[in-house]
Amino acid sequence: MTTNSVSQKWLIGILTTIVLAGGAGWMTYVQSQLSVFADEQKKQKVESASAVAGAVRDTAVIKEKVERLEKDVNEIKQDQREMTKGINELLRRVR
Repeated sequence: MTTNSVSQKWLIGILTTIVLAGGAGWMTYVQSQLSVFADEQKKQKVESASAVAGAVRDTAVIKEKVERLEKDVNEIKQDQREMTKGINELLRRVR
């Protein structure tokens, strides 16, 4: 009976070792997957930050162009007013 008991202890020990090794392997696999996922998130964060910076830069350029266009439009309107005044003055002199 002693040999049977020793064989069962060895069998239980071997099975426990296999289960622990399998659990350790699975935990290592999960950790590596999480590491890959974290790296991808960091890359996406950097890419999105650079995209936001590019959008802000583009917005600033567009805003500057709009301001320049508004200034040009105001100058053209002022020139038209001055021309209209000159034309009206000439027409008054002609009459």
